Amino acid sequence: MNGAMRANIRSRGDGRFSLVGAVKFENAGQVMAEGQKLFADYDRIIVDTSAAKVSSTAGLAVMMEWASWCDIRDIGIVFEGVHANTIAVAELNGVAMMLPVSGRVS
Repeated sequence: MNGAMRANIRSRGDGRFSLVGAVKFENAGQVMAEGQKLFADYDRIIVDTSAAKVSSTAGLAVMMEWASWCDIRDIGIVFEGVHANTIAVAELNGVAMMLPVSGRVS
């Protein structure tokens, strides 16, 4: 996988995480699993997506899966810094109201 296609989750401490890089179909499964492993130790998490490119349906699918996974485990999750393109993709797919978002980036 080349550097342009890498994405990962970085812990910032106290249940705060940053998603960085480009989430694409080729790496979505890896990014999803990495997040779930990191999130499992918390009751509430915040994921800053402002440094990530998640405007594709693959990126949205990862965010939606994280939200569902956290809901099943009673882990509160909020996405911050969500790009307007990601919100637009969510709206087009009819899932925007299921995406726990606080704060948007243009």
